[in-house]
Amino acid sequence: MSKRLFLLFIFLILTTFLILNYQNNISFAYDDKTTHPALTDEIVDFYNLSFLNKQLTSQEKEWIIEGSILEDTPPRWINHFYDPINKVGWNGEHTGKYDAETVRLVSQNLIAPFGITPVSSLDWLHNSQLQAQYGFYNGIKTYNQGILEMIKGNKKKSYQILGHILHLIEDASVPDHTRNDTHAHELAGVTGDYGSPYEEYSKQYTRQNLDIASSFNQQGLAPIDKLTIDDYLISLAEYSNQYFFSKDTINDPKYQNPKIIRDDGEYGYGIDEDGKEFILVAVSNITNSVDGKIEKEYYLPINNKKRDLIFPAYFSRLSRQAVLNGAGVINLFLNDIEFKKEYSPHLITYDFSIFNYFEIPNISLTGELIRIKNIAQSFTSFAAQSVSSIGSFFSNIFGGSNRGSAQIVNNTSQNIVNKIQVQKPIQSVSQ
Repeated sequence: MSKRLFLLFIFLILTTFLILNYQNNISFAYDDKTTHPALTDEIVDFYNLSFLNKQLTSQEKEWIIEGSILEDTPPRWINHFYDPINKVGWNGEHTGKYDAETVRLVSQNLIAPFGITPVSSLDWLHNSQLQAQYGFYNGIKTYNQGILEMIKGNKKKSYQILGHILHLIEDASVPDHTRNDTHAHELAGVTGDYGSPYEEYSKQYTRQNLDIASSFNQQGLAPIDKLTIDDYLISLAEYSNQYFFSKDTINDPKYQNPKIIRDDGEYGYGIDEDGKEFILVAVSNITNSVDGKIEKEYYLPINNKKRDLIFPAYFSRLSRQAVLNGAGVINLFLNDIEFKKEYSPHLITYDFSIFNYFEIPNISLTGELIRIKNIAQSFTSFAAQSVSSIGSFFSNIFGGSNRGSAQIVNNTSQNIVNKIQVQKPIQSVSQ
């Protein structure tokens, strides 16, 4: 057996083990439980504050947020990369101890639907034929499909697809996604690669603690206006690629930017799009094993006090652009719907995605393993709750204590109060 086949075999076995044992879905993106919903929430709020005459309702907002979460359904996330310098999607680079060719073999046999090559997010935005092969994993969610669903009267599905699109826009604001830096944090035990310290840091932002839209409105800012959805994704990818590093691309010769303009021995500094200086990297001194000279090493910290100074500077700028562009995308989407209704009325009766892009869905081993794991966890949780409820029921019957019954009522009431307190109320800014 060749070394590459041996590595592939070991990679497949270990990855399968981790998929079955890890508590959350493996992904290569902003966290789909915290960061993506938070950013999408702010994007919709900023859109509503900017377009008072055509605001989205609270229900429409929830549909969009739901779609932004579902776009990370495994293994859709393998198509969420776009390198604007080399015009490519994910290709397996920077995956720890495994070479890119081995990782690509894994992606075609374990991650993507069998035999399918991942594409860039720019292609994924429009490729109905490819997305049809992800039929078991949320299927066709392209930009044009979202417009078509609204014209056909499927408002909920249309807004959900808009959420899928906003997810791709948000990912274009992540340097790892635009500098081809593989970052599956959950597979660090297999690859030896930590993943993305920036995305790990960003998980702390949720719908409850992120507030961008209101400050933008107070500053008099407006959504960015572009002609096409491609323009939005490309420009945002160029921004995150040019001004920020990912963990494994600080010394990657493919990328000439960003530049470290100076360092103070602790931090290296760069210049943002407004010409303002900000902390770009951490600095450490290392001894050259050959000549014994002290050399500087630039890096993105994984978990120390330097991380908490560097990544706020990243997130404040990158999230700003995600929201400014995302609100513009919503406006473009709704305007394109109105344009198509007026000039392409035949789309109401013809669903071209069915006639032109019919494909038999393909199976992803990763997708199926995670699906089975989630079903098993749901069943286990349901069974445990059922046993607990039955036990409480018989305990109260045979205990014969009115005090016990009263306690159940009191506990139930308190649980309801607690849920009301922790849930964020859904408010529409519609008047």
